[in-house]
Amino acid sequence: MLRADDASSLTEHEHALLRYLAGRPGRTTSRQELLEQVWGWRARAETRAVDNTIMRLRGKVERDPTQPVHLLTVRGGGYRYEGPPALDGGLAGTGTAAAPDGPAVIGRDALLDQVADQATRGGLLTLWGPGGVGKTTLARALLGRLPGHLCELADLRTLPDATRALTEVLSAGRGAPGLGVPELLAQPGGPLIVLDNVEQLAQPLAQALPAWLAALHPGRTLLLTSRVRLGLAAERLVEVQPMLPDDAVRLLQRRSGRAETPASPAERALVQAVDCLPMAVELVAGWSDLGPPERLLAQIQAAPVALEARDDAPDRHRSVQQVLRASWDLLAPEQARALHRLSTFVGPFDLEAASAVLEGPALRLVGRLVDKSLLHRVQADGGPRFRMLELVRAEAATRLAAQPEEQARAFDRHAAHMITIARRIEEEKNRDRGAFNRGVAREAGDLAAVAARMRTHAPDLAGEAICMLSARSLSLGEPATELARVEAALPGVTDPALRVRLLQLQATWLLRAGRHAEADALLVASAPLGWAVEPVRGAFMECTLAFRWATGGRAPEAVSHLQRTLVRAGEDLPAKGYVLGYLGLALYAAGRLAEAERALSDALPLLAAVHNLVAHEWFEEKLAAVRWHLGRSDVASAALSNLLHKAKADQMAEQVAERSVLLGLIHLDQGELARARAHLDHAVEALAPRTQAQMRGLAWLALGDVATLAGQPAQARERYAQALAELVRTRRADHADRARARLALLDGDPGRVAELADARAEPVRTQILALVGRAPGDPLDGEVRIAGRVGPKLVGEAR
Repeated sequence: MLRADDASSLTEHEHALLRYLAGRPGRTTSRQELLEQVWGWRARAETRAVDNTIMRLRGKVERDPTQPVHLLTVRGGGYRYEGPPALDGGLAGTGTAAAPDGPAVIGRDALLDQVADQATRGGLLTLWGPGGVGKTTLARALLGRLPGHLCELADLRTLPDATRALTEVLSAGRGAPGLGVPELLAQPGGPLIVLDNVEQLAQPLAQALPAWLAALHPGRTLLLTSRVRLGLAAERLVEVQPMLPDDAVRLLQRRSGRAETPASPAERALVQAVDCLPMAVELVAGWSDLGPPERLLAQIQAAPVALEARDDAPDRHRSVQQVLRASWDLLAPEQARALHRLSTFVGPFDLEAASAVLEGPALRLVGRLVDKSLLHRVQADGGPRFRMLELVRAEAATRLAAQPEEQARAFDRHAAHMITIARRIEEEKNRDRGAFNRGVAREAGDLAAVAARMRTHAPDLAGEAICMLSARSLSLGEPATELARVEAALPGVTDPALRVRLLQLQATWLLRAGRHAEADALLVASAPLGWAVEPVRGAFMECTLAFRWATGGRAPEAVSHLQRTLVRAGEDLPAKGYVLGYLGLALYAAGRLAEAERALSDALPLLAAVHNLVAHEWFEEKLAAVRWHLGRSDVASAALSNLLHKAKADQMAEQVAERSVLLGLIHLDQGELARARAHLDHAVEALAPRTQAQMRGLAWLALGDVATLAGQPAQARERYAQALAELVRTRRADHADRARARLALLDGDPGRVAELADARAEPVRTQILALVGRAPGDPLDGEVRIAGRVGPKLVGEAR
């Protein structure tokens, strides 16, 4: 029977049910009465809650649960308790573990079901995973479902001590002194025997377990919780992984005493900063009364492994550092050194990368670290890779930093390998754009680490990493952040070609940041160096400058500049292809559409010949826009649909969005409002609010026209207002005036339209007047409406 001081080993419902029955010894109590008095259910329900709880109780209070003498079933009547009454402060039963309350197993129902199923099959079963992931919690929850015993081994270091502890647990209350572990395991009893926290005993236990398993009574299961795989042939493994972010937030909210709500961005970032490890989340919750999630997140990001408990938690779970220290104690010196070096990787890495940093074959060391739950295998594009939990990486990086020479060597090896990988990925840029994009995204974290670490003593490596990152960050990055990274790298770069690439990036980010005058000056100053290094670099700088002029109302000047640049490019195919493409754009902006079509058409075969797929697709997109404006909508639509399909396949979010806008405008022009709305809605969702605000504004503007033509004035007004906000923020006054004119139309204010038209030079004035079906000089009276073909009036926006 349970001692009085062991009553806490029962769950709440088990405790209440046993107390209710024990308070009425000899009396038969129906299931409905128990549901009403113990569970508080007043309505009748088809449930086995009572039966399942009785089954678990029998495993705890009966010496042989298959032959109960205290908790008896009365066929057709319910249950009856026979035996001693409940003791003051406690109840009777056999020693076992407490099942945790609800929050401790949030999101683990499926895993618990899987383990319970495995636990009914007998033999050896190991819950395997890193420290703090919740293995003990799951084992205790399992003991709430299945009768059994818990033997805690965390503080033991020798096999004799472990054997003695297990003997005491298995023989408790059996009156069978002198029996050893094999004899006790051979006896019938509760199906589950949990050996908790066995990692520090893995090697001696692996030697003892075959004999124990040979003696194990059929149907009984030895369940181990461990950070280390024992490596026995009979061992069945269930890997316990961190919680899902939403479940981790629910645990954080419950442990913080807050109502459960959908995960906020700050809460999600907070639990992810501690790897969604249940133990770490509970430690965070212990500090939640001291500040909002944002403040706690900043503290944890500054020192993630310093997180510790405020209450009387067990010593081994009082802090993240103590949990990690226990994991390091399991490592041989060469394994610890390997883990420290591998902490240089920010993201997942493969065996080739590990070998580069470890300076030798990595298979054996990586395998040992996986076995000890310090590395985790993940399936990725290109094959299996390995990652560390962030808390493990932070601790390993701290230990590496304590050895400056070792750290410098590891950083150098990491940087050299990442640049090799970056060059390999870049070779795919013009062959397989999708593979290139996936490769850059996969390695972005480590390339950013190279850019930061190597800036002072290997600036060319840092610069090359930044150039590679730009392929991804141009559509995703924050201009101020990216510009600062480029400008910090430039002073130390010595390679002329690399310096030109960085200057191009600097100009690009200045333009994205709206600092146009600085970008223009930089392009003028840098173009001579570009021509000297490689003609295509100089040509690209000249083209970027001219494109700025063309989109800023200086199209004729841009055309002249590009015609001179075309002569300078000569027969250099990459340079000539670029210049012809940009000349087509300048001619387009100048309204010389037939010439624009010819220049763009001439550019495409040159770019194809030098395998410049990126530029080829971009100019092909612009050629489609020109042909649409020439009235060949079907040809333009077919070309853009094909390009959109390619962009989606290659996961090019920016190109998907821009091509969706153009297709939306074409369908709007053709009167296909449903198709136009579908493309434009998709574009608005895909375009980045900060770096692609102008294109978003144009999409909102077109959506306003869709709503206007569909007879939805309220929705049209909302869309025009959204467009105006975006276009004002990006300082595109001409486009903003078109949005204002459309709002004036909805308000029935032709005078306002006239004011806007009079304030603008051609062709903007003509386009504003055309919105109400008028030509310059026509009176603004009569019906105010959007007249004629909508698409051509939006050509300025589409450029």
